[in-house]
Amino acid sequence: MAQLPKSREFYNPTLQALHKLGRDHREQVYKEVARIMRLSEEQLAIPGRRNGGGIEKFKAGHRTAWALNRLRELGLATSDKRGVWWLTDEGKKTQRIGPY
Repeated sequence: MAQLPKSREFYNPTLQALHKLGRDHREQVYKEVARIMRLSEEQLAIPGRRNGGGIEKFKAGHRTAWALNRLRELGLATSDKRGVWWLTDEGKKTQRIGPY
């Protein structure tokens, strides 16, 4: 059975995705994170805990959403109410966080 990297291991790939994409919808961020992390189709198909919609329907999407929120907590990223994310000025200067 396929397993995913730990949640904290999504932080830096999510930061990298935002650097590459600039300002984009979280669906596109999720796709870029999956590409950066080289997640397999099997890994991407692991269902999430809830019957939510969008990217959170799958565990990898849920972990990407948490990574986005962690970046926001650190003051590196922000979003609007429509799910569009982008880096703050501080985020644009940051290439890596933590020992992840």
